[in-house]
Amino acid sequence: MSRAASDREQGFTELLDEDSETLEYRGGTIFAVVNRGLDAKALDAGQIDFSDRNKSHVELLQSAVSSAPRVGEHFIDGDGEFHRIQVLRRTDISYKCDCEVAGPDS
Repeated sequence: MSRAASDREQGFTELLDEDSETLEYRGGTIFAVVNRGLDAKALDAGQIDFSDRNKSHVELLQSAVSSAPRVGEHFIDGDGEFHRIQVLRRTDISYKCDCEVAGPDS
């Protein structure tokens, strides 16, 4: 792992320590950063729009899972909401998942 990737991983780990959520995934639990109601492309461009509440962006360290998440899989948050993966992007340290959110009764 490059020095830059190591520094990014350390920074993301610190973010997880401060602002992560516990999610159910593949029968276990993981820690991830969850942004709700955000368009990831708009976020990357510095534009935040909370108008679409049925979307979320979930980011987790690659080391948190044994294999890459797949489109169609889902995370379950503490409120029982399902975050179904629609788009998956991989960085050198993490997986970024654009998700559709459905309530526990959906």
